[in-house]
Amino acid sequence: MATEKLKQASELIRAKKYIEAKAILSTIADHPKAQEWMVRIDDIMQDDDDPFGDFGNDDFYNEKPKRGKVNVHKSRNTVNVGKSKNDAFNAYGQVNVKRPTRDYTTLSLFILLLYWVFWLPGLIANIIFLNEAKQVEKDSGKRPDGMGCLWALLVFNVIPFIAICGVIFSLVLIGPEVEEIFDEITVTLQATVAR
Repeated sequence: MATEKLKQASELIRAKKYIEAKAILSTIADHPKAQEWMVRIDDIMQDDDDPFGDFGNDDFYNEKPKRGKVNVHKSRNTVNVGKSKNDAFNAYGQVNVKRPTRDYTTLSLFILLLYWVFWLPGLIANIIFLNEAKQVEKDSGKRPDGMGCLWALLVFNVIPFIAICGVIFSLVLIGPEVEEIFDEITVTLQATVAR
């Protein structure tokens, strides 16, 4: 008789009808397996206790943001971003992130002056602020103002430097060969003039 009731309770548990299963198990409460299953059912029912379980069975009420998908809702000073790893979530599965407040456009003007006056400190400042802007974009999910200016400064001030260094390097490598060619031309011209 106890094994039949355990089988019935097992079927109800698999069907997630915990209250009915617990009612059957309570009739054989002295059985050790029944006691173990009632404790498990109590744990499951505590975890699944949803005060609004009967409210809203349509998809609108059951929809939750998926991990990795970013839902951005903007307000004045904060950006409400959907779930991401290792963040504290509110009741809706979202985390509030501070909106980037720094404007990199004015900093890019300062960096432009540094490039003109002192090229190396300008490059260093450009790289530091560009990394900071990339981190702000990663944290907030919004591209900060002036990040494009920082990229443009880096490209338009580093490419000419690399080109000039390439020209100087090629002149150093080719320089002795060019000198020999000019010497041969000069000797040939002097020999033709002397005839």
